[in-house]
Amino acid sequence: MTPEGGEGRVSMGSGPFADLDKKTDQDLLDSVASMNRDNPIAVHVERVLQVRNAQRQVDAGVALVRATQNLATATWVLAGVTVFLLLTSLIQAYLAYEGVR
Repeated sequence: MTPEGGEGRVSMGSGPFADLDKKTDQDLLDSVASMNRDNPIAVHVERVLQVRNAQRQVDAGVALVRATQNLATATWVLAGVTVFLLLTSLIQAYLAYEGVR
């Protein structure tokens, strides 16, 4: 195992660790299902799955923040519309009152 191109990534070669990034989670689980948990391959696959899960959680967190920001913007827009409608109602009531006199 040697770093490739100085990127800090370790080459897994053509052994049992080859192409783990290309396999689905289910494929990884199936490949180590019959292995002992102390097997280095099973341990590595477990770590790969943990990293994938962590990345999914980060992505979900980013999406949640974005949705919350959009909701805040919509709330301010609705508050602005409400104030505008209040002002127009007050103006209409004033004009109606002046018209009665």
